[in-house]
Amino acid sequence: GQQGGGDTFTPEELELAAINSANLSVEELDELQDRVVTLLLLLSHADAVVKAFLCTPDNLRQHLKSLQYCLQQPHLAGPSLLKLLRCLRWLTGEHAVLGPLKEAGAIQTLVPFLSDSAVAALGPQGHEAQVQALHSLYNICKFNKKVHLEAAACEGAVPHLCRIAVEGVSASADPTTEAALTSMAAHNSNAAGGGQQQFSPLAPELAAAVEALQRWTCVRGFVVPMLVGMASCSPTTRACMWNSGGLAALLALLEVHQDAAMRLGVLQALDVWLAEDSRPVEQQLVQRDAVVQLVQVYANAGQVSGCQQMSFRY
Repeated sequence: GQQGGGDTFTPEELELAAINSANLSVEELDELQDRVVTLLLLLSHADAVVKAFLCTPDNLRQHLKSLQYCLQQPHLAGPSLLKLLRCLRWLTGEHAVLGPLKEAGAIQTLVPFLSDSAVAALGPQGHEAQVQALHSLYNICKFNKKVHLEAAACEGAVPHLCRIAVEGVSASADPTTEAALTSMAAHNSNAAGGGQQQFSPLAPELAAAVEALQRWTCVRGFVVPMLVGMASCSPTTRACMWNSGGLAALLALLEVHQDAAMRLGVLQALDVWLAEDSRPVEQQLVQRDAVVQLVQVYANAGQVSGCQQMSFRY
């Protein structure tokens, strides 16, 4: 809209005018907010032209400001939070708008959603918010890795990525958890087919472990590539990795990760890191636990497609 003199209203003025003129109740405002956010989510599925309009500086500023507010006041976040995060995730899938997203502060806004404290504060939607934030961050860092990975590292993403990886490895290493997850999947498949097989509820500790393994399954495709990229990106990202236990996290991933491509990526990242920072990395890799992990990888190389062609300097 425009004023009589031709000046454009700011978004804040339009928002204030709408609220004052409508004189809506809290419930009506909540419903209006949900409809607006749902519309934004719908538009984020559109083509590059529509996404470009969504990613103007003013629009992105309001979008990211809303996410920051939800994190600062988690008790007021409501269902709109996940829709806003999903909207941002869809926008990050468009290469043409990644520059404006970074300039608007998307990385800085997303990283805090990775923390344990944010997950706990956001309650039932905390883990899903973390997954959406990880996916968006991964999409941004896929392109122009040098710039975006460094930006993510400088904003504090590395400690969260390392923690998530170590927790995921811990969940994956427990055969009891794997067996329980397999049993649950078989039960769900049988139930979907009309079977009546009974399934005993899991003990609380085992249920928590299964939930952790399920979460890791959802996010490892984002976490592992970003950690691998951090190790081979630049001295800045490697310094953040070193200070956050990144080397131990990469070695832990080798121990349980059955995906040949990801395992090879972790090994190549270690190769680059050793070449760039020989002395400190070598001192860690010759420790007994690290040697055992690496020898085990070589012992299994014949059983895992893609690992037979590995060559390394250590």
